[in-house]
Amino acid sequence: MHETTQTGENARTASDESLIEKYPVLEILSEAELEAYEAVELGTSGVREFARQTDRKPGTISTLLRRARRKVKLEVLDAEEVAFPGDETEGSA
Repeated sequence: MHETTQTGENARTASDESLIEKYPVLEILSEAELEAYEAVELGTSGVREFARQTDRKPGTISTLLRRARRKVKLEVLDAEEVAFPGDETEGSA
């Protein structure tokens, strides 16, 4: 899929790194959660399409998305200032 920049449980791909650099809140997600979140939530794939692309069941993708959304929501609620998609307004204090 993408070139891996690390090994083991914390392995991230080059494109994952750039997404995490832009939105650090996503760093709390597992690799599988991040891939699903990026493809379905931030991208243009649907759950079934992404499931076919990754040879997973749609239920598995739905579970990954549910976990990712919950983790992101809890992290955002717990943090004072978090970079999040859509927050790129200029001049905000």
